[in-house]
Amino acid sequence: MKNFSLKAWSLIIAVSLAYFVNSLSNSTVISLIVPVELRNLPESKVVLLPSVRQAQVTIRGPSHLMEGVGQSPPSFSVSIPREVGDHYSFNLQSENLVLPPGVEVLNIDPPEMELVLDDLVTRKVPVQVPRIGVLRDDFVLDKMLITPHEVTVTGPASEMDSLKSVETAAIDVRSIQETVSRTLILSTPGRYVKLEPPKVSVEVVVRQLESEKKFNKIPLEVRHSGDEDRYISSLQFVSIEVSGPRGKMSKLKSSLITCFVEVSEEEARSSFEAQIHVELPDEIKLVFINPETVTLTALPKAAPASK
Repeated sequence: MKNFSLKAWSLIIAVSLAYFVNSLSNSTVISLIVPVELRNLPESKVVLLPSVRQAQVTIRGPSHLMEGVGQSPPSFSVSIPREVGDHYSFNLQSENLVLPPGVEVLNIDPPEMELVLDDLVTRKVPVQVPRIGVLRDDFVLDKMLITPHEVTVTGPASEMDSLKSVETAAIDVRSIQETVSRTLILSTPGRYVKLEPPKVSVEVVVRQLESEKKFNKIPLEVRHSGDEDRYISSLQFVSIEVSGPRGKMSKLKSSLITCFVEVSEEEARSSFEAQIHVELPDEIKLVFINPETVTLTALPKAAPASK
């Protein structure tokens, strides 16, 4: 009899506890942001709107269950028909949510969702590289090599219709004084547009503009390499024309140019024609020299001193 009384009390306590746990006084109401997941979306379609697909769901249930729901919220799963058009509407129903027993849905906002879709289009378009500034006055752009020069673009037909090219990030050419290579990221022309590859290599090939300059009276030196006889030249000056980068040519003076002939032991004789050579600063090139050769004549040897 005593055991029976204990069992009866235990049952009463258990029922009371269960009632308390599941009673309204122990229930909690919370609102969740629930994502809307699309299944079986055709590969030829893209969803334009809404860009963020979610709903606010208000639920009520026992406090000990609601904590778990809040930590791992459910999601709506919607299957898209294979032959879907440019618009598709569907209802968001509580039956589509997986919730613990005892948790009920009080409200779904919005209760209905409409999708705006478009056809996916893929094609190749050329790449363009915008520039910041201009090259220095003494430089000119020879060419700009883009690799690859075309990229594959995939996006909604409504955005692709007017797309004629894609651009890279701009390249600053103001300080470029030699050929340079850059890897540039492509600018995505639309929210739903994808580019492949997403970046390209760009080689900017520049060259310096050149100018020419004439010098009419450059002194001619006669250089002797050994102890051979001394020679004199039939000319004292020569005329030359040189070319080079504009910046250097504007500063070039005749004092920086040397014209000379060189006499070696093998060439030593009373008179002969010698080639005129020119020494120039770096990056300066000889265009022509007049004359190209000169006659060298040996100086008379001094008479030996008498005893």
